[in-house]
Amino acid sequence: MVMPRRGAMHPCEECGREVYRKRTELGKHVYCSTKCSLAARRRTATSYPKIGGRHAHRIVAEQKLGRPLRPGEIVHHEDENKLNAASDNIEVLPSQSEHARHHFTGRKQSPEQVRKRVEARRRTLASR
Repeated sequence: MVMPRRGAMHPCEECGREVYRKRTELGKHVYCSTKCSLAARRRTATSYPKIGGRHAHRIVAEQKLGRPLRPGEIVHHEDENKLNAASDNIEVLPSQSEHARHHFTGRKQSPEQVRKRVEARRRTLASR
């Protein structure tokens, strides 16, 4: 006796070809092959745009400063959209720690929220 399949046919997100998917695989992307999966990943890439092999936001920052970036300097996107390399959206920070401080205080989280989180982390580490 042949057991019925538990699942259904779904179209490949890249080429539309029908692909069988188990119930446990639902909710994941559906591709018929590695080729389609890689094509979709390339098409929807959200990495930093490059100019001549260099990140565009770093080139824009250097033009804005009028000098090359120094070792350790970090380029921050004000709107947090890494695809937006507009000059008015770029800020150069002196270090990664300053960049982290920028993200964990201010608009997103108040200094009080950061203090509470740090204290909670210390208590957790102390209890181990």
